[in-house]
Parts: sequence; structure tokens; C-alpha cells
Amino acid sequence: MASGLHDPDRPRVLPGDSSWLHDVRYLEEVLRVVARAGGVAAERFDGDRFVLSVGVLEGAACGIGRLAAEMEQPADCAGEAIRALCLPGWELDYLWQVLVVFRRAQARESEAADLRELLHDLGYGLDRTVEQITEDVQRVVAC
Repeated sequence: MASGLHDPDRPRVLPGDSSWLHDVRYLEEVLRVVARAGGVAAERFDGDRFVLSVGVLEGAACGIGRLAAEMEQPADCAGEAIRALCLPGWELDYLWQVLVVFRRAQARESEAADLRELLHDLGYGLDRTVEQITEDVQRVVAC
């Protein structure tokens, strides 16, 4: 899969049926929890503990939330087949950064060990593994 970091404003085609998004909506809250943990770490002068900055994590969470909210709105007409949504390049960039770092956590890289542990704990309550969480982020980015 080509990185969106080099072409963040490339149009993406989303499935017209929003059911794919219901399974990944939880990612908004996961990212917000990781951002809050990153904020606490930054206050303790350990801002790199969860690899990404709080702003990137919050921006990615907002992107998923906005995408989900837009896709859940009812169609304007009964025969709607195409829906155009625009996400700013920076939101797509944030989502790609999250995917890259989650993959590092999934690969058990030492710099992402704390992130992996937090994702594992969050996933336990959601009945998701770190691998499944990463796959779900990939599903959002791939669209």
C-alpha cells in the first residue's frame, strides 16, 4: 500500500454503504485515550513515550469522528449512489502517521513498547488485539 504521506490530498473513494465504518468507529475513542495518556506523559517530561504527539493523535481522532459522522447522516435523496467527502490533507497525514506507529507497536519495536502495552489494555476491554486495532486503522486509511 502506498503511503498517503507523499500524496495526502489524493481523492479517496469510500464505499457508499457506511456499515464498514461502524466497525472502526471505536478508533476515535482509542486515539483520544492514547492522546490523553500522551498528554500525561508530556507533563512528566516524557512526551515521546507514546511516539506521536498529542496533537497528531487528537487530529486523527477528529478525522475518524468527522468521517463517521458524515457517513452516518441520511442520504439527501433516495437514489444517492455517490457521496463526496473531503478531509484536509493534514487529517489524512495524521491518520497515516498513526498507522505507521501502530504497525511499529504491532511489530514490537522497543520505541513503541509503551504504546503496544496501552493498545493491548484498551483492546482487551474491546475484545480486540493490537493486530486487529492496527488492521482497523489501515481500513480507514486505505479508503
